[in-house]
Parts: sequence; C-alpha cells; structure tokens
Amino acid sequence: MAADAVRKKVAILGGGVGGMMTAFWLTSTPELRARFEVTVHQMGWRLGGKGASGRNAAIGNRIEEHGLHIWFGFYDNAFFSMRTCFDELGRTAPRKADCPIRTFDEAFAPNPTIGLYEYYRGAWYAHRFDTPERHRLIPHELGRADPPPSIWHIVSNVIEWALDTWRDLHKHAGPAVHHFPAVAVHHFLGLAEHFGVDLGEVDVYVRPRLEAWLNEVGGAVAPFVPAPADTRTPIEHLAELVVAPLVTFKNELWTHVVSTRCDDPDWRVFFTTFDTFVTVIAGLLEEDVLTRGFTSIDGVELSQFLADHGANPFTLELSHSPFLRGWYDAAFAFDCTVDPPQADLAAGTGIHGILRLIGTYKQYIAYKMRAGMGDTIFAPLYEVLSQRGVSFRFFHRADELVLDDGPGGDGGVVAIRLTRQAEVSGDRTYRPTVDIGGLPCWPSEPDWDQLVDGAALRKQAVAFEHGQTAPAAPGIELRRGTDFDLVVLAVPPAAQEELGASLRARSPAYAAMLDSTRSVMTQAAQVWTTTSLARLGAQFGGPAIATSFVEPVDTYCDMSHLLPRETWGTDPPLGVAYLCGVLKDQADQTAADRAVADSILALLRDHGTVLWPGAADTSHAFDWAHLYAPGVGNDARARLGAQYLRANVVPTERYVRTPPGSTVHRLAPDAPATAPPGPDHCPNLYLAGDWTLNGINGGCVEAATTSGMLAARAIGTVPGVAPAAITGEDASWLSRPAP
Repeated sequence: MAADAVRKKVAILGGGVGGMMTAFWLTSTPELRARFEVTVHQMGWRLGGKGASGRNAAIGNRIEEHGLHIWFGFYDNAFFSMRTCFDELGRTAPRKADCPIRTFDEAFAPNPTIGLYEYYRGAWYAHRFDTPERHRLIPHELGRADPPPSIWHIVSNVIEWALDTWRDLHKHAGPAVHHFPAVAVHHFLGLAEHFGVDLGEVDVYVRPRLEAWLNEVGGAVAPFVPAPADTRTPIEHLAELVVAPLVTFKNELWTHVVSTRCDDPDWRVFFTTFDTFVTVIAGLLEEDVLTRGFTSIDGVELSQFLADHGANPFTLELSHSPFLRGWYDAAFAFDCTVDPPQADLAAGTGIHGILRLIGTYKQYIAYKMRAGMGDTIFAPLYEVLSQRGVSFRFFHRADELVLDDGPGGDGGVVAIRLTRQAEVSGDRTYRPTVDIGGLPCWPSEPDWDQLVDGAALRKQAVAFEHGQTAPAAPGIELRRGTDFDLVVLAVPPAAQEELGASLRARSPAYAAMLDSTRSVMTQAAQVWTTTSLARLGAQFGGPAIATSFVEPVDTYCDMSHLLPRETWGTDPPLGVAYLCGVLKDQADQTAADRAVADSILALLRDHGTVLWPGAADTSHAFDWAHLYAPGVGNDARARLGAQYLRANVVPTERYVRTPPGSTVHRLAPDAPATAPPGPDHCPNLYLAGDWTLNGINGGCVEAATTSGMLAARAIGTVPGVAPAAITGEDASWLSRPAP
C-alpha cells in the first residue's frame, strides 16, 4: 500500500499501437510498475486503433481488418516489443497447448516476395522480385538492434542488384558498345579497402562476386591510393569516383539502349528502378543529407527531388515506373483533395523509409501475421498488460483536455473530460476477448450481453468506434492528483481538434502541428473465393505482396494462410485476398461505404482477370461465381456484398500522411512536457503515435512503436532498465562512419 500511495497515475488516451507500446514499456519492469499506475482509456470495445481487427461470429468467425497489415523486416522496435511480450505471455504452459499462436516465432510468417504491376500502353505487366534472405551468412534475430548500414552499404546493394540484373539483360540484348561501368565497381572496392570501411557481409559475400565480375570484363582490382595532396573525404571520393560514373552510365543507357527498347518490360523495369536508386544516392550526396539529415529535404516532394537531381522523365511517369509508384502506394501518399489524386510525399521521409525497407530488414523483407492484427498483436499485449496491473476503461470517449491556465497555474492538464459510451453490467469490468480455436481474439462487435440495455443498443446499431453513445451517456471528469498525474495523448491529430482545443488556442507549436498534419480516408476489401488463388492464376505466388496496381485500390495480397484460423464448417472458401488503397473524402459513412463498393466492383469487373487470369468466364469477363457467397446468386453486387468492405472515414481511422513541409511541425513524444516555459509548455502531457516526430515520421507500426517507446522513456525510464537506446530514433544512421 505504501508503494501505491506514491505511484504516479498515468492516463493513456487511446489504445492503438502508440498508446499500447507506451503502456507496455512504462510497465516493463517491477521497478517501473512500482512507480507508475497506468490506465488506458479506449473508445469502443477493442484495442488497436487503425490496426484493430475483429472476428465475425455470424460468418465463420472470419477475420475482419481495418485494412491490409504487413510487418516489414526493418520493424526492429515493433518485433523486439512483440518478442518481449510473447516471452512474458506464458502461453507455452500445458493448459495452453491448444492455442495456435503461443510464441513469437508462431506469430509471424516470412514473406520474401514483392510484386509490382506496371501499366504500359494499355496493357498490364507483372514484375516479381524475390528479395534475398538477410543476413545470408550471419543469422540476425528479428527485433535485435544491429548496427545500421551506411551509405556505403546502400551503394553496394545497388551495384550488386544492378549487376545481377544487367548481366541477364546484356546477354540477351547484346548492345555491342555499352557496358556496365567497371570503373565504378573498381573504385568502390578500392575506396572501401583504402578507407577501412566495414562493409560487413559485403566483404565476405558481395566483394568476391564483384571481383569475379571485374576479372571477367578485364578490370583488375588494385588498391586505391589517393595522391598525397588529395584532401577529399571518403564521401567526396565516393561521389566522384563511384556515383558519378553510375549517373553517367544510367544516362547513356537511356540514350543508347532503353529509349529504343521501351516496349520491352524487362528493360523498362530495370531502367526505371536503377534510375530511381542512382538518382536518390546522387541527390543525398549533393544535398549533404548525410550531415544535414533526412528532414533537411522534407520541404520538397519526392518526385520533384528526383527531377531536380537528374531522374529521367520516363522514370517519373508513375504508370510505367512500378518501383517508384509502389513507393507512393505503400505510404498511401496521395493528396485526395484534388482530382485526380496526386502523388504527394516528403522527399526525406520517403527516401528514409525506402532505404530502411530495403537496406535494414532482418532475414526477410516482410512478414505476415498468422492471424488478425487484433489476435496476433493486441490480444497478447492486452493479456500481458492486464497481468502487470494495467487498467483498461473501454467505452470511454475522450472529449476535452482542461488546462491549468488560471492565475498561478502551471499550464498542465488539470482535468480530462470523457463520455462513458455505455455502462458495463455486473462488476463493470468489460471482458473484451473471445476464444476462437484456442486463440484469444477481439470480436467484430461489442459483447452486447455485457452492456446495460445491450439488446436495445444492438438493435440501434450504436457505432461506438465512431464516437456514438448509449442514450443519456454520462460525462466523466478525471482530476489531476486524484485520477491521474500524467497524460499520454495517443489518438491521431484529426481526432484532437476538439480534444485539444484549449492547447491549440494557447500553443503555437501544437496549433502548427494540427494545421500541417494531413490525413486521408482509406478503403479496404477482403474477398473470399471458391477456388484457391493459385488455381485462379495469381501472378506472384502465395507469399507475395503486390502493389502499384489500379488506382485507387492499388495494393493486393494473398492472405489464404489465414483460412485455418477461421471456422467455416464443411464447405469453406479456398482462398482470401486483401486489397486496399486511398479513398477520396466522402460526405459521410454511407457515401463512403457506397464509394468503396463501387470501387471494388469496378476493380474486379475491369481488372479481376489481371489479378487472377483463371477467374475469367467463357466471354473473358470476370466470373463472379468465384466469390465465396453461399446462398447468393451470381449477381455481382450481391456476391460482393457477402465479402468484407470497409471505408475508414472517422478521424481515428484516417491514415496520417507526410506531405512536403509537414515534418518540421511534428512534435516529439515529450515535446509538450519538455517545452521551455511559455505557451507551448504543458508539463504533464506526452504524445504517442506514428504522427509524432519519431525518426521514421511515416504511418506504420514501427513509427508508432518507436513513438510509444520514446514516450515511455521520457516519462519513466530507470537507467539500465526499459528501452535506454531505441533503434531508429536517430535518423542520421546513413552517415555512420567507418570504424
């Protein structure tokens, strides 16, 4: 009891990734749990935010997600957090033997294949990329923090990929006078050796291959020795002796080879991808990003940055530049306030993200969860946090932060006004998860039986996650010093307009953050099929994630590995695909739902046979009978209506983008608490979410996790415990010096 009396009370508003990771790390040791009493206040019945999922008990306990959620292999903090969570979870006990996901290794499935679609002169082309397993010689555990790569590693990877691809193209096309610049490879190896650059696996794997190629083309490898008067830095040598020849080569390649071979899809995808990467590297060096940091170029749009640094206009036409367009698609980086939507991504954040994706992934470039996001991530986090003593207040909508701005006040949050959306019956403890095949899962709707007047609320279809409430829902006011001491604001900026109105009025920095933040509605579909996707002729094989497809629903993934987690009975579907993309702003949920239905209908009607050639009927049109819809005729809309379509409309569901000029206004997770005395200072308020300044600054699980860890550290890290050094918080990793 003595320990309880001195524990600081922390109110976390929002149970998405940022809020949950703050709670997870703030209670990660007995010492921290003795110092902090944590309560999570969550609107609606489930955790997850934009990552929430639910099980539809009326339809095979099918998984219903907010969208397609893939974990990329560079998510070091997120994987580390989940490994820690599963280690603590205790599902390996005999009584948990029937649980299909008991350990971290059982939670994720490798996904090494990326598919990119390209639309060129009225036809679709599919390009498959089987990414190499990393690290090939040294096993690297998911979630373990390793030294990040430097610009030297990035250049090495580009050269290796380009050479491998070029040799096949060159062999078949045989241009007599154009060759990959051996001088660039020669200088790269010589510079690395002379300056003692630690290239890690490059030295033991890539170097021998590059040396063998040089021997093939007559380029002997000799030590690089600069002239005594040469005072250039290693990076200046790299720019002049390696990158400049690569730039010259790609420009000559277009003039002498590719410009007359544009109808060849292999040449197109090689050139546009190589042009993009070489231009990025040249631009980073020209703009001194290694010193100034990625945010120094965030005032420029990505394609404009590439154009400014010499990218070919052909590459900048996104329809036939699948790698570059896939870059935008993965980040939902489209301004949907204009018609048609325009690609819109801050250059520094975009480049930083793609270099992390391809340059720092562990083992495989991507991973799929082996159940829904709610089942695989948020149920284990909820279970562990509950065991640690964290309290959860479901059906609590946060409405207003009240500041202590009176005479003598310190400007902190003095009260939190909430609405209790529904009353929980019995002991008022809501039990949120259900057991499905031995796995704790979130249902797709509240457990109405646990709510007072639940039957009536169900009949009214009260949308708790949209902020709706039971009739005459009571207001609640939490007071500082009694109910909380510290506040973590972990809801997206679009949902903070009313919640943070008082802080906006007082704090120029907070107001600038809200004003500069841009978000976009998104749409998603899950389509179950009567035939396996492999038999329907899916282009890239089962594991693939495919993007740069038809706008706006541009990303597709075969998720059939999830079918065993669902309970379909004796006549189950044989495949399931997830699709997602941006959605132009709609007037309301009804209009948005209609727009999504129209969008997915058009996608499958006009392009379904591109995704699945085997889905064509005798007239070569998409055969709607392939959609799993027992008891439904062959009407297209009716069968589509039996699938799961979702429009993410309300502020808490919108995806936060990173357009040019926005990063400078982002606030760090501890910014309000650590601001100097003045209008921006709010001494007991912290922030958490992918919308904060977190090193990645883009919408993804890793950004939200990093932000939550930063918030937890700002509040209460004890030296030697909890996350003392957080992977990726310092975005200057690319300039890591040689030892």
